[in-house]
Amino acid sequence: MHATRPKSEISSRHTSCVGLSARGVYRLLSRTARRAFSLIELLIVIAILGILIAVASPYLSSDVPQQLQMAADSVAGDIEYTRGLAVANNSTYRLTFNVAASTYVLQHTGTSTALNKLPPSPFHTFDAGQTQQTSDLTKLPMLAGAVKIAGVQKNPASPSDVTNLEFGPLGSTTRPEATLIWLVSNSTGTKIYIPITVNATTGIVDVGDVQSATPAGITP
Repeated sequence: MHATRPKSEISSRHTSCVGLSARGVYRLLSRTARRAFSLIELLIVIAILGILIAVASPYLSSDVPQQLQMAADSVAGDIEYTRGLAVANNSTYRLTFNVAASTYVLQHTGTSTALNKLPPSPFHTFDAGQTQQTSDLTKLPMLAGAVKIAGVQKNPASPSDVTNLEFGPLGSTTRPEATLIWLVSNSTGTKIYIPITVNATTGIVDVGDVQSATPAGITP
């Protein structure tokens, strides 16, 4: 005859089995959740990479007009950023251009010294006190060749050379005439140009079309 096990022992073992099953289910769900989260992370990374490739692809192109257009968009973005700082901080900010070096420097020119230190940017270089932000067109990653500043002018209807562009608190330029920045590329052996126009009243920036004709007032 087999001895009959006490009910308490059977109940205890049954409870233990149930507990083990619950822990097993928890582990299974945890592993599943971790796998799902990792998949979501992977999809996010893929999406970010796709955006970065889409943004960078024009710079990696060998098409000269397209890269000239991208360089102009980059300069226009810096001009709009300068205007935005002036409006946001109710002050004046200036871009000073060095045509020979194809660089331009941003700095605060208002009366409040607390605004002299510029916001950080990973895409530009700064002086020791972070009061001057320098952009260098020759360092743009252009496979088709370097893009340079051909000239900076005021009054496109009767152009004359200037060296700076300054915005006031209302977003307009401190100079009453429109400002025109010309970029040039000579990668194909023939120079092509693209204009960037800044409206004096509104401060709105407009990037024009690529052209082969030498602009008025620009040395070929």
